[in-house]
Amino acid sequence: MGAPNRPLSAASRITSTSPRSSHASALLAEPQFKYLTVFVADYDKESALKKELKVTQQSTFVVFKAGKEVTRSTGQTSKAAIAEVLGKAL
Repeated sequence: MGAPNRPLSAASRITSTSPRSSHASALLAEPQFKYLTVFVADYDKESALKKELKVTQQSTFVVFKAGKEVTRSTGQTSKAAIAEVLGKAL
């Protein structure tokens, strides 16, 4: 599966206060992740994007590298596990 066909807006930060998003925000500030581009979509409002990416649950990371999906994670709250998922994009 390739990247979504429609453009997304880049998010400068992750706005949720859940442990998952606070870990992701902290990780994105680390040097090894500084060149990642993160897009945040509202699960309840982005139904076309959910369908296109086959996202069936909230709190899903879909990780792309060179325009191709390389991994995904749903509901992960461990900082180390989230770092491993984000690392697949490097």
